Amino acid sequence: MKRDRRFPIILLAVSMCFAALLACTSAIPKSNPPQGNTTTTSPPSTILPPARLGEVVEQSGYSLLATQIETQVTSNFMGTPQAGYKTVAVEIVLSNISGEKPLNVFYSHANLVDMEGFVYEASYGNRSDRLDMVDLGVGEKVKGWIEFIIPENAVPAYLKYTIDPDIVLMTGLIEK
Repeated sequence: MKRDRRFPIILLAVSMCFAALLACTSAIPKSNPPQGNTTTTSPPSTILPPARLGEVVEQSGYSLLATQIETQVTSNFMGTPQAGYKTVAVEIVLSNISGEKPLNVFYSHANLVDMEGFVYEASYGNRSDRLDMVDLGVGEKVKGWIEFIIPENAVPAYLKYTIDPDIVLMTGLIEK
């Protein structure tokens, strides 16, 4: 029986379409921020953590440091700019200083909160230097970037990293 050589190509094409569809759906924020350009004169409603960009936060033997933040145009899977949204990338360093259990690192444990209090899930991103998925033992650390797709007019306030339900590290994204 002769083997059809088109099958792997068709399978690859279907896989790429599925991945593109998945990327598009994960780019939609889970909260519903107000649309349009709104201007407020009142102070932001978000309470900021005491740490700022470049300052280490430590809790229960684990630490978080946000070192840099970048904003860029958000594109869909075909490279077309996605109207009304931007990508915010945050470089972080996570450490297991003396935690009782290994620190399971994964990008989806992070959330970005904007100045209005809206919460955004991390997107997989396409950076080669994105945060690795690793388990950190005592004394180990990892550094990498996490991306978030947020509305154009949203202003990043802070990053939350959930280690477990009782341990959530938060650091501000406002420069010193």
